[in-house]
Formats: sequence, structure tokens, C-alpha cells
Amino acid sequence: MVERRSASCRRVRSFATSLLVICTLAACGTNAAKVEKPAGPIDRVAILRVERADAAAQAAIADDSAQNPNPRLMSNAESVLTAQIYGVLANDPHWRLAPDLEVDQAMRQVPIGGSLESRAQALGKATKTDAVVTGRISRFQERVGTDYGVRFPASVSFELELVQVSDGQVLWHGDFDRTQKDLSSNLYDFWMFWRAGPHWFTAAELARLGVEELIEELDKGLAAQS
Repeated sequence: MVERRSASCRRVRSFATSLLVICTLAACGTNAAKVEKPAGPIDRVAILRVERADAAAQAAIADDSAQNPNPRLMSNAESVLTAQIYGVLANDPHWRLAPDLEVDQAMRQVPIGGSLESRAQALGKATKTDAVVTGRISRFQERVGTDYGVRFPASVSFELELVQVSDGQVLWHGDFDRTQKDLSSNLYDFWMFWRAGPHWFTAAELARLGVEELIEELDKGLAAQS
């Protein structure tokens, strides 16, 4: 009896260790740069609506579902990803956000031309925030199917940035590029099933998971700098 319990415990420990390894390896699916030390405390941030990457950047993104009848970059991609960023940051106690209405009004003072980073800095100055979160999206392709069976899975690729308002410096940059695969063929995606449940994600759900992963990395980086 003692030997059986011991063997059972070893199996449980082995499974737990394997699970930890899988989750650790899965986290490597995102790519986030080291956070640069801010010039001062980041107390309040604004979110600048993400934009579409240029045609060259879009073409450089590998597409695992080339025959998918859905558009590679859906018309509402920027709005959906921006909403996911708002949702993640609003529920993260590390962040204090400028309200949507304030950002909308401040956008009248943001120039149309120039780089994304320069517009982020302009928005930050208009909202009197310390930093701005923004990004670019290269792929946002909806699944073809349902929660429990797909012909083509959802596929997203985007990058996020944290821009310091005082000087326009990019303090942090993170990338997420993922086409969902079934768990049996790719155990590295286990963390997504663990968080969101065992089903085929919509593009919005997949984007949300990516934003959560990247913001967690950003939180860790900022904490290390404080």
C-alpha cells in the first residue's frame, strides 16, 4: 500500500513538473523586449488606437491559413485589439488609465501625419499622462468554424509599445504572432487552453490572450525597474 501511494505521488509530481515545463515553454511564444528605465514614475497612461502595419510588414508575417476565405486583416481589427488592450489594462491594478472620453477629445490635438510614436507622445501631452500604450496589427483572421470544430483556426499577429511622453522614447516593445493549433499537435499552446478553456478561439479571444501575456511581461519589467 505504501509503495502504491509513493508511486502515485511520484506520478503526480512528474505530471505537475511536466505541466510547469509546458507552461514555461509556452510563455516563450510571445516576444517582449526588456523594459527601459523610465525617466520618472508612470502613474497614468493613455491608450492610442492601434493601427494597421504597412503592407511590407503584413507581407512579412507568415500565414498558416492561406486558403482561409476570411480576410487576413479584418476591417474591425484595430478597434477589436484596442478594446482588448483597454479591457486588460482596466483590470490590472498596476495601471491607471485616462478615460475614453478624455482620450477621444484629446485626439483632436494629435497630428494625423508622423510616426505612431510621435502621435502617441502628442496624445500623452494632451491627456497629461506619463506614458501611452499603442501598437500595430499585421494579421487578424477569424476562425472558420465553431468553438468545437474548425476548418481554419483564428490567427493574429500584432505588436505593442509603451511610449514615454516626456521624450517620445519607446520604453518597451512586445510581439505576439499566433495561429491556434489543437492541443494534441502543439502542447506549447497549453497555456491558452488553461486560461480560456478547451475550445477553438475567435480572433478576438486569441488577441486577448496575447495582450494578457504581453502586459504581464511589461508589468514584470516595470516592477524590476522600480
